[in-house]
Amino acid sequence: MFKNLLRAVLLLLIVFPVIWPEAGLAQQTAKSRSKAGNGIQPSVHYPSYWQYKGKPLLLLGATDNDNLFQHPHIASHLDSLVKAGGNYIRNTMSDRDAGNERAFYQNPDGKYDLEKWNPVYWERFEKLLEETSKRKIIVQKEVCDRFDRHFAVILPADLPPAGFTAHLPAWG
Repeated sequence: MFKNLLRAVLLLLIVFPVIWPEAGLAQQTAKSRSKAGNGIQPSVHYPSYWQYKGKPLLLLGATDNDNLFQHPHIASHLDSLVKAGGNYIRNTMSDRDAGNERAFYQNPDGKYDLEKWNPVYWERFEKLLEETSKRKIIVQKEVCDRFDRHFAVILPADLPPAGFTAHLPAWG
């Protein structure tokens, strides 16, 4: 039941690396960092900055939401960012706001099937990656956001166990 979710999370963590300097890149030596490739990494020459494709880079970004892939006008929003000199966004895979697509498929009876993905949710994410690539915007992808499950009001009434179609194991 949760195998699909676990696989997706692992895939996102492996295939789409999260930009996180404390996760180990910042602790590599300058020599090993320079051999790490053209991906984004702490700068060899300016450790307070980043480098991308071997060149120093200052990441600049500001958007009106953290789960930007859910934005209804993503292309024009990214154009505004680039026009202002931005080159970076943080995207959480959140679906907590009203009107957001949920990650899991919702059956006609209103229940969420935890073994089926909602294709629209993933199409929006793919669109974000395409649009940011066109504009050479660096994307920080976060699978989970601390606010998604922090407040009880965020969980909609249709997501407690009664709203699931998959069997839930007993947590003991």
